[in-house]
Amino acid sequence: MKALPGSLTLLGLAFKLALATPVDAQDSRELIRLGLYGAEFTSSTGQQSSGLDFAADGYAAGSSSRYSGTTDLGTAAWVANVSTGETTRVGLTNADYTQSGGGTPGYQSSAVYLLSGGYAGGYSYKFSGAVDRGRAVWVADAATGATSRVGLTDSDYTQTALGDQYSTLTFLSDGYAAGSSRKYNGTVVLGQAVWVADAATGLTTRVGLFDSDYSQTGGSTPGYQNSAVSFLANGYAAGYSSKYIGTAARGQAAWLTNLSTGITTRIGFFDSDYTLYNNSLFGYQYSEVNGLADGYVAGVSFRYEGAQASQGRAAWIANTATGVTMRVGLYDSDYTFSTGLQDSAVGGIADGYVTGISKKYSGTLMLGQAAWVANAATGVSTRIGFFDSEYTQIGGVTNNGYQSSTVSHLANGYVGGSSSRYNGLASLGQAAWVSNAATGATMRVGLFDSAYTQANGTQVSSVSLLTEGYAAGGSNKYSGSTLLGTAAWIANISTGVTTRVGLTDNQHTQSVGSKSGYQFSGVSRLVGSFLSGVSYRYNGSEQVGKTPWVFNLETSTLDAIILSVRASDGHAFSFISALSDTGLAVGQYELFDSSGTYLGYRAFAWTPEDGAFDLASAVEGGISAASFNLLSSAKFPTGNLFGGETILGVGLIGANQAIYAAIPATPEPGTASLLALGGLGVLARRRR
Repeated sequence: MKALPGSLTLLGLAFKLALATPVDAQDSRELIRLGLYGAEFTSSTGQQSSGLDFAADGYAAGSSSRYSGTTDLGTAAWVANVSTGETTRVGLTNADYTQSGGGTPGYQSSAVYLLSGGYAGGYSYKFSGAVDRGRAVWVADAATGATSRVGLTDSDYTQTALGDQYSTLTFLSDGYAAGSSRKYNGTVVLGQAVWVADAATGLTTRVGLFDSDYSQTGGSTPGYQNSAVSFLANGYAAGYSSKYIGTAARGQAAWLTNLSTGITTRIGFFDSDYTLYNNSLFGYQYSEVNGLADGYVAGVSFRYEGAQASQGRAAWIANTATGVTMRVGLYDSDYTFSTGLQDSAVGGIADGYVTGISKKYSGTLMLGQAAWVANAATGVSTRIGFFDSEYTQIGGVTNNGYQSSTVSHLANGYVGGSSSRYNGLASLGQAAWVSNAATGATMRVGLFDSAYTQANGTQVSSVSLLTEGYAAGGSNKYSGSTLLGTAAWIANISTGVTTRVGLTDNQHTQSVGSKSGYQFSGVSRLVGSFLSGVSYRYNGSEQVGKTPWVFNLETSTLDAIILSVRASDGHAFSFISALSDTGLAVGQYELFDSSGTYLGYRAFAWTPEDGAFDLASAVEGGISAASFNLLSSAKFPTGNLFGGETILGVGLIGANQAIYAAIPATPEPGTASLLALGGLGVLARRRR
């Protein structure tokens, strides 16, 4: 077998024991099928169906359908070791989770919906006889399949007359799971409680705030409580709990739980400046958590002044280790309404910084909003974005001085956003920018020369992706007063140099009608030195599909992925579903035969060295030897397996959907574009 540059080899797909080549060989040719497909998972007509939902840390997770004869008996959850193909059923399957009697005795239903850090998490339906009695949450060790039920399950969380219990899983991170469980008193629902569980042991601890200040007293539902987990990261959970006075709701309080100690601390602001004292809502307070990362938690608290209904929001950041909370954002006189109202919101938190926006005022006028970034350690907030005369409305009674900036991204010490442009009172679109979080220095990015400027001066750009060293986004194209689509771009944020990317040839340009010259390209993923995106295809004035592409930032080369074209009108449709930092892209394309007949979706891969190729064509010996008749999708690339990267996806065995794992190989010279089906087009490589 021929090895790819960069130690990528081919692993095809089939039953696990189809070939005897050792699995741990660098150039393993074993074709690996994942999922559950024994007798329990096969109908009497031979039907099998599995779904692939997650991939992480060398494991894949999904679910497989269960049958009895032709009767659907629900789904079983599983975790598979991608290196060996060994698939282990997980979830809860004893009598409490199995229907008995009724129309479908033996019915079970489990699903995986989180996979992280060597653990999978999901839920299983509970039953009493033939009756659905709720959902139970579990966490499973991905290596062993050992499954532990988590959540709160004692009498306070059980409907006494029927035995109903209902839990949900919200987060799985750093060896912990977090979620909520419904509370009951007899048959009465009393809200929900939140919990955190040790993924290794299943030990579950209630968290949040639930003393008398957070419980209804009196009325029809005494004891009603409501909490939710908003974030779980770095050994902490953060969320909110509803507040009550008697039976009346009095807002919500934000909290932070240290998972190593179990101690929950109220966070945010809740002194008199943040408490409403009018008669109908006396004692009302409201705080929310907007982010948790790297030892800090950020959020907002609503401000009040006595009986004043609202005085806006104050943004804050708290140190998770010390609990020290600092106000952040902009709130001097330029950001204070005549009544004292100030309003800030948190956008994101990462790498020791917090971003947000603050409303601007002048007396009784609201004059837009300003973007800011705050140092999490010091609380120092710096205005960012553009706010000189080009970005300020001038004139008029109510809009003179109006400015508006938004924050969209925060990563690796940089902030991405946009600022509205004006000419006098006239709106002229928006400019995209990137700011250095440490210094506040802001540079414009995007495309804004004459081809991207409307006749009246309008320009519109936005940042869609931001990663270490680069920002990517889109800018509107114009001809005179006519909008002619969107151009994709990538910007080097150390130099500000912006480069247009995407496909701009005749095949990707409208050629007739009022929008002649119209083009559309957009970016989708930016990982390491690789940017993926898509460009629309046209035949005259009609859109005829989409062409995905990958741009290599180091070499400034762009590869178009065009695998099969319908000859009658040039229609082709592909999309990239995943991209790795080595440049491995995987996805699906529509396949047509030489007569233009649509044959469904097929899986493809792309590498920087070899371009795009149909995955089935790259399987040595062909996929039919492994009983597969097609590979329909490629969904995940996972790294560091077999000395290279593994592709996970879905294919068909007969009429059955099955999961496969494959490692892409270099196609033999010429074979990638010379498959048996005549409709397969050239695997285009376009260099810039």
